[in-house]
Amino acid sequence: MTRFSVATLAAAVIAFVVTSDARVAEQKVRSLRWGQPIASSLLPDDEIVLVYGGAVVTPAPYGVVTTPESELKGLARWEELVVIQQATPRSFFVMDGTWLNTRVQARVIQTLKTGRLATSPGTVIEFEHEGGELEVNGVIVRSAEGVSFENSKRYLVAVRFHTELQKWQVVVMFELDNQGALRNITRRDGSTSTSALHGLSLTEVADAISKGAQ
Repeated sequence: MTRFSVATLAAAVIAFVVTSDARVAEQKVRSLRWGQPIASSLLPDDEIVLVYGGAVVTPAPYGVVTTPESELKGLARWEELVVIQQATPRSFFVMDGTWLNTRVQARVIQTLKTGRLATSPGTVIEFEHEGGELEVNGVIVRSAEGVSFENSKRYLVAVRFHTELQKWQVVVMFELDNQGALRNITRRDGSTSTSALHGLSLTEVADAISKGAQ
């Protein structure tokens, strides 16, 4: 390949990236308040619709000032505490089509504590959380609040069984970095959870849980 053709190719790639970024930036975003039927409220020229809800229940930590010892003790009280990967989220309408929830299937790669689910490495579990993202007739409908799971990441989660709803729900959630350290999560609204366990290694957490986190 000649120097001219390399330069031409590089310029074309740069132009494509700039154009692509511009197209993303130009996407039309419209807001919708919770309480309205979402699907019937979509307009023909909508591209992205952000739905703002009321009091959305998000997984802990909530940012309350605390200590590693008290948070570890809180983790130890949950029935199921596992490390998951390959999370596959599927969002759907709830509350007569006015809000979104997400059902997540994920593979367990480490069990720190288990009860009714009897998890072990390789077990596939399923749980739900509030908020999500769904495509409706070509329009991206996205909750402005809540959390999200990515297939390529690992998470430490605690889940509980909601007796009234008869389903498992995530109640505590941390992302794990490549070194196996706990990281605060970034929510859909851009806020970040604050935890005294941020930066603690998974090995340290597992050791504390196995000892009862007294």
